[in-house]
Amino acid sequence: MLPMIYTLLERKNNELKKLIKVKIITPYKLQEKAVNELKNIIVKKTGRNAILNAEIDEDLIGGLQLQLEEKIFDYSVKGILEKIGREYASKRGDLFENKS
Repeated sequence: MLPMIYTLLERKNNELKKLIKVKIITPYKLQEKAVNELKNIIVKKTGRNAILNAEIDEDLIGGLQLQLEEKIFDYSVKGILEKIGREYASKRGDLFENKS
């Protein structure tokens, strides 16, 4: 229970200080200029100063994933391909169901 309480208190503290924790996941190391541009966009959209944490995940192929506190925004090639696969599988299932 203590980890959950700590997380909630930390989140509230960040809100009061107008901070937001952001994890940037990319398949390669981003250049400093790109990181700064992302930070500026996040500050404009959220109105809060971003605390950035960069991670590398080569499985993403290309693009990036952003995790802003509990929300995840997936702009990776892997994510796009998985979404297409899910949509195709669901439509393919509909095609088979309609024939019977």
